[in-house]
Amino acid sequence: LSAGLTHSFFDIWQEPRDTQINNVFAIGKIILSPSERFSFVTEGSLGLLSNTGEYALNGTLTVDLGRAGRLQGSLDSRRYPPSLIQHRMYVTKGLVWDNKFGKILSNTLSATYALPRAGLEITARTFLTDNYIYFDTKSKPAQLSGALSVSQLSIGENFRLGSFHLDNNFALQQSNRLDTILRLPGWFSKNSLYYAGKWFKSNLDLRIGIDFRINADFRPDAWHPLTGQFHLQDSLRQQPYPWADVFAAFRVKSFRFFFRY
Repeated sequence: LSAGLTHSFFDIWQEPRDTQINNVFAIGKIILSPSERFSFVTEGSLGLLSNTGEYALNGTLTVDLGRAGRLQGSLDSRRYPPSLIQHRMYVTKGLVWDNKFGKILSNTLSATYALPRAGLEITARTFLTDNYIYFDTKSKPAQLSGALSVSQLSIGENFRLGSFHLDNNFALQQSNRLDTILRLPGWFSKNSLYYAGKWFKSNLDLRIGIDFRINADFRPDAWHPLTGQFHLQDSLRQQPYPWADVFAAFRVKSFRFFFRY
């Protein structure tokens, strides 16, 4: 068990406006592990003074099933204010926007089953957010009235034959605001085929292989260099596109080398 207080101070000069922000939170953490096969970890923070109403809570429960695998469940809940760029922006001393957005409430619930000896991991996850803030097609921040939800199912399977590895991850995802506010591919896959071993009497750690990624068609966000934010766009739709990266890495004592193309 641990508990305490944190204070963060920010002095922000935006030309011509000066802003001071004080964040004060009570923090705590609890770890319960009555046996080697059971553990519960939770930590959180509660806003005080000007941060009243803000909080963050995260908890993870892990149950070791021995040879049958491992179960893990987690919950993350938080309420927080908009970021500074979402709230207010100046350009050459001119005010571009000054919004009065409400605080965001987000909850994430996930459950994972893993069977390490078979290289298998399955995760179901759901996100639920109220007062979600996004940047619209004009690259301006807007707040969604109502709930935004995303559900995701991912399956990972890692194979190994001697020093050769094949790591695979495939995911399905769906949102109630798909193609309107939050634009995501309905599925994506990440794969990695590589060799990993020790050479020259175990003095050289070597890894060499290829990473491969592909996803379903979707409408990706655009980038605005002035705001430094991704925003919605309606002019381009990305079709399934394969990406392949060749990489090599090795380590000799304290010397490391990494190459990716």
